[in-house]
Amino acid sequence: MRELILTICLMGSALLPARTVAQTAQHVTAVAHAQKSAYAVSDSTNGCPFVQSDMFGWPMALIQYCEYSQIDKGLGHPRKALAYLLAVKPETIARWIETACSRLAVQAPDCFDRVLGLGKDNSGYMFAISGNIVEDMGLPDHFKNYFFGSRCCRMMQSSRSRAA
Repeated sequence: MRELILTICLMGSALLPARTVAQTAQHVTAVAHAQKSAYAVSDSTNGCPFVQSDMFGWPMALIQYCEYSQIDKGLGHPRKALAYLLAVKPETIARWIETACSRLAVQAPDCFDRVLGLGKDNSGYMFAISGNIVEDMGLPDHFKNYFFGSRCCRMMQSSRSRAA
């Protein structure tokens, strides 16, 4: 019975008109700043040029090819990687966050800043569609290597003994 009530409530909320939010310049600027923590872009060795043709159904104007490296503290040398990233405009991400925050049943005054911070700390708002993203290189003897393809994401976790 609880499942039925929950389903009816969810269906009803989907039919309600969404609250609209006026986008603020401060939010767009904050997202642009958060995107600078995307290390595949900020630490790129090739400048992350845009690709020359469409890929995986995405238009070439949105896809950057980034070669980068991250220092593996356990091994003491950089690990090289490459990734194809979607270049999502700060205005778009700000709108996503603003819309999500406006749809909360109970408004949280710091919602935008909290969601923005989580995305910044998680990935720097990198949207990989192919290639690999290496993470957690600051911990000795530990890293994660996420491989992205046209339809999947896989993670390899290595330690110093397996990573050499």
